[in-house]
Amino acid sequence: MKGLRFVIAAMFLCGCATYGAVSKGAPSWVEEAASKELPPYGGKVPAAVLLEEQRVSVDASGLVTTRVRKAIKILTHEGQRDAEAIVPYLRGGSKVIALRAWLVAPGGFVKTYEKGSIADLGAFDEMELYNDFRFQRVRAENPEIGGVFAYEAEVEEQALFAQHEFAFQGRLPAVESRY
Repeated sequence: MKGLRFVIAAMFLCGCATYGAVSKGAPSWVEEAASKELPPYGGKVPAAVLLEEQRVSVDASGLVTTRVRKAIKILTHEGQRDAEAIVPYLRGGSKVIALRAWLVAPGGFVKTYEKGSIADLGAFDEMELYNDFRFQRVRAENPEIGGVFAYEAEVEEQALFAQHEFAFQGRLPAVESRY
């Protein structure tokens, strides 16, 4: 009997250790987005954007701060590739201040992606030796169908142009978009 308890305890501890970043919980906006009901979609929709929010502010010195929040619900196996955060920046011209991501499983379990999960890549790593256009990426590996991948990012840059663009919907249907 003691042997069985030991085996069960060891399996539990190994399971927790392999999952890596067990969360302290997701922020309230992630939980709110994950609880949203989707309208029925005809055809094959791989994933749906539950929330896409972008806030841009400019201070007196021309420093532009962009804050992004996005939550995506995975609906099919093809939609699993959409469970990633990509935050572009220009080396020497902008800086990613923060990038945080969460994966909410259909059963409510929350995985938090720590700083070690962030990859810093060149935009054209396979084609060029050096490039100042870069991005930081967090990717969920094999998220469950019905799960929600959410992230928030903050980028600071000196304003080069007095205009900013925002797409209210991309190739995936969007439930809520805010700018």
